Formats: sequence, structure tokens, C-alpha cells
Amino acid sequence: MRCFALALDDPVVGVEARSLLAAAYLLPGTLRPSLALRHVRRVAAAASVPQEHLARCAAVALHAGDPDLAEELARRAGHHKDALPILATAKVRRGDREGVGRLLAGVDRPSGSTAFWHRLLADTAHRGWRREALSTWWRLRRSRVPVPSLLELLVRGLHPLVLAAALLAGALLALVLPQPVSAVLLAGDLLLAVLAIRVDLHDGRLASALAGGTWMAVAGGVTVAHWLS
Repeated sequence: MRCFALALDDPVVGVEARSLLAAAYLLPGTLRPSLALRHVRRVAAAASVPQEHLARCAAVALHAGDPDLAEELARRAGHHKDALPILATAKVRRGDREGVGRLLAGVDRPSGSTAFWHRLLADTAHRGWRREALSTWWRLRRSRVPVPSLLELLVRGLHPLVLAAALLAGALLALVLPQPVSAVLLAGDLLLAVLAIRVDLHDGRLASALAGGTWMAVAGGVTVAHWLS
């Protein structure tokens, strides 16, 4: 960060240094979204900015919580390989479903960073936009890009209360129903819990993943103990 700050006034690499400094303000230990956005706006105000730096600043604005600025910068980034998934994700966060559909309709094979496409996939699924999520998933799969399973995509689209109710109902029914039926219910319940834990780990929610793993161990242990008693 100090090196980036020292290079801000350089006439050749100043804009690039500022875009990198903005990104650095989103790293663990230096997390300052307001400062990241301040530097992004300074880059956006520059007279001539290469598409690569605009795309980087669009990603920073998106993760710092300003989808409007992210959309503007992604549009200005033009044909940069990462511009389209960032632009589409910004539209998702703004609730522009029609705009996302139009963008995906023009994509044959996704290019650019896989991370941005995975973020788009996660955001559309989380919104419950199944058509757009499946469209993104299919395009990534066709391009041989690693993608989560369709079951994980379904779990990501479930409301947390619905997921919790399904897990609780499965665990309780496994305790009261006959063993062959309860075994099937418990297996399905544990599969659902594993998928939810994978989603939490992928999104960096370590505490939630740990809680889910603990619940899974307790629910399975109690049910097995009940069968043996």
C-alpha cells in the first residue's frame, strides 16, 4: 500500500497505482471500503483511463457496496474480458433482472476471470433468479469452467428460514419414523447440510459453516443413538 501511495502522482503509472491502492483497501487487515471508493472515484474522474484499470475499479466498487458506480465503470471498460460479468453482477445487485437477461443472451462462451462469473452465479441464485442462474451455470459448464453442482445452486437459492426448517423437520422426523424411512430422511438431511456448509465455506462464512457442521454431527449422533437404544 505504501508503494502504491508513493506512485499516485507519477504521470505514467499514477492511475494504475490508484486503482491498485483502491483494491488494497478491501484486503483483510486493511478493510476500508470508504477509502477504496474514494480512490475509485478519483480514477473514474481521470481524463483517459485504460480499460484494465476501469474493470479493476468496477470490481472494487462492486465489492465496496456501490453497484451504480460499478455499473458505470464496467460500461466504460468496454470490451475488457472482465467487464461483462462485473456489469451483470452490478445489475443483479440493483435488481435489474431484464438487463441481466439481455447481457447473458449475448454471451456464447464466457471469458475473463472465473471468480467474477462465479460471483454472478452466486448472486443470481441468491436472488432466486433461477432462469439467469441456470443460464450462467450452463454457459460456464459448456466452457469447461469448474462450477458448483445444481444441488448447491438450489441450496444457495433457498431462504435461510426455509433451509433451517427443512433441516429441523428432517432431523425430528428421523427420530420418530421407522428406521428404514428415518435412515433415508437422515441421509437426505445430512446431504442438505453438507451442501449448505459448502456454500458457507465458498462465501467465507466460516462461523456459519462451523455451526452447520456441529449441528450435522449432533443430529446424526442423536439419531444413531436413538436407533441403538
